[in-house]
Amino acid sequence: MIITERSYLSFRESGLLAELEKSLKYVPANEVKERMLEQAKEYAERSVILAKSEMVLTMLSKGMRFEDIAEITGLSVEEIELLKRENS
Repeated sequence: MIITERSYLSFRESGLLAELEKSLKYVPANEVKERMLEQAKEYAERSVILAKSEMVLTMLSKGMRFEDIAEITGLSVEEIELLKRENS
């Protein structure tokens, strides 16, 4: 924040602070590493969900029962039904 007798400039209100927070230039290296690890973890979780969804759809196309798929994948029958509805 810059303050004078007649006015002030808020980095937050002007949007400058948000831009700086997005930039990696002014972020400590350990925080950059933490951000990257968190992004990698989120990506891995999404990949597992996608792979499991594809596996469920393949099992359904082979005529497997919802209960058997649930037992194999660890998903609930409701989750499997939702996947089927979303991909029909």
